[in-house]
Amino acid sequence: SRLVVLAGGAAAGLGLLRPGQPGPCFALAPLVGFGGSSALVTVLSMVADVLQDHASSSAFVYGALSFCDKVVTGLAVMLLQQLDPCLRVHGACPRHARFYRTVISLVPLAAAAAALLLCAAPKAWAALRRRRAQPGETTPLLGG
Repeated sequence: SRLVVLAGGAAAGLGLLRPGQPGPCFALAPLVGFGGSSALVTVLSMVADVLQDHASSSAFVYGALSFCDKVVTGLAVMLLQQLDPCLRVHGACPRHARFYRTVISLVPLAAAAAALLLCAAPKAWAALRRRRAQPGETTPLLGG
């Protein structure tokens, strides 16, 4: 979770940069990349944990994962192209750089926030269930 916070902070920092500040950009961009790479490796390791010894279906699962990744990425690119404020402007558009700076900072920041919420949710849910459980009463989540 530290890497998620670091990548989210770096993404927020990218959004705060102004044109003409390449130094901080070169320092922050790799941190955002580390966060994205960590997310990908985490997903692949989770798939490997689910598959365990079922090697006969692993090629299909990894192929389906890769296919879904490509489709969703393509749809996201198409959406961003349609949301571009300079879509119908020919020539230089001053809003173009601001739009993509916002996208490059908000998308990883939102992904980091969602990851933190998803990581914290099971712990918070278990604590809430423990707090609501009466003495001597068992809950399916806690077992026993």
